[in-house]
Amino acid sequence: MAVVNIKIDSIILGPATGIASWSRMWDTTGATDGIHTITAYGSVGDLEISTSLITSVDNTNPTISTPGDIVFEEGTTGHVLSWDVFDVHPSYFEVYIDDSLYMTAAWESEINITLDALPFGEYNLTVVIWDETGRSASDTVMVTVQDITTPVLSEASDLTYVEGTSGHTVEWTASDRNPYSWSLLRNGAEIDSGIWNIREAVFTISVDGLTAGTHSITLTIYDKAGNEISDTVVVTVEPAPETTGTTSTTASGPTSPTGGEGSDPILLIVIGVALGSVAILIVIIVMMKRRSG
Repeated sequence: MAVVNIKIDSIILGPATGIASWSRMWDTTGATDGIHTITAYGSVGDLEISTSLITSVDNTNPTISTPGDIVFEEGTTGHVLSWDVFDVHPSYFEVYIDDSLYMTAAWESEINITLDALPFGEYNLTVVIWDETGRSASDTVMVTVQDITTPVLSEASDLTYVEGTSGHTVEWTASDRNPYSWSLLRNGAEIDSGIWNIREAVFTISVDGLTAGTHSITLTIYDKAGNEISDTVVVTVEPAPETTGTTSTTASGPTSPTGGEGSDPILLIVIGVALGSVAILIVIIVMMKRRSG
């Protein structure tokens, strides 16, 4: 008959159970941290047995410091979060950014995380440390990467052109780390807007078709942080020169080339500029008809 007992250090835990091998549960939650000797002893038939092993008990969670929240400007460098950590049996740590696993590695006494690569935004950064017994501790830090830099927008030149001519454009070059949107105003009223999502972009607009006079064209660009910048161009449109042609008049006033009333003299001038020979031909025919009548 076999009788095997278990002793923890100098304290008898009690008998083990088994036939060819023996076991007994030991609840270590009440044991002191540190090194303990487990001894199995007794008799198996006429054979006296005694064997020991060394084990370590760790009922203490790891400890981790709490660095303060951090705020820095996007694109700047030298931003590091450091935690002081301790445990008798350290194992590994995990870093989570907004609940997504970012990295894992072994740890000993300090954990350092470089934040320079984070883009504009706000983040919850959590570090979880584990020891060899599966105990853990954690700390969460708020990281704010701000953008207080105004976008860059070139200054476009004012321009002047003659009414009715074409090919007149205004061009701006814009850049920002976090582009977002743009708005275009003419004489203070918005005429167009859109999304701007390229870090370096060229805005080109046509200013053809404006009436004679002075017009202000303003481009405003915005980034995701709400920073904005504007540039205004003054476009001066000079009246088109009047075109002088052969006309026939009577005491009652100007005679329309078509013989009808209510003809638009501006329209006639435009036609004269574009199709001068046809306009002259019309005038001659009208005059000849009136003479034969």
